[in-house]
Amino acid sequence: MTYGETEHPHAACRERIAELEAEVALLKDELAESLVATLRSSWCSISTGTMAGWVDSCAMATAMEAGDRLVELGLWERHPNGYGRRWFYRRVQAAEAAGGEG
Repeated sequence: MTYGETEHPHAACRERIAELEAEVALLKDELAESLVATLRSSWCSISTGTMAGWVDSCAMATAMEAGDRLVELGLWERHPNGYGRRWFYRRVQAAEAAGGEG
């Protein structure tokens, strides 16, 4: 039996996969917005000096957890010079604009 592109049994699967991938992308965006809001509730934004553009987690566990999850999602980066419970984060776009330097 010969199937057309839209008649093939796998065509419905491909359509459903595309729908699910779009839904996952939306959920990832919503998660990122919530994580940024959580981080923002605790951070101190650094506007001058060598750390300009980074945000300080202020040793708040909730801010660090949100920041680390944003890093896992590939949306933010964590500065390698953090220590103990004090870590610094910034959006990946900010890193690219600064030439990837910390």
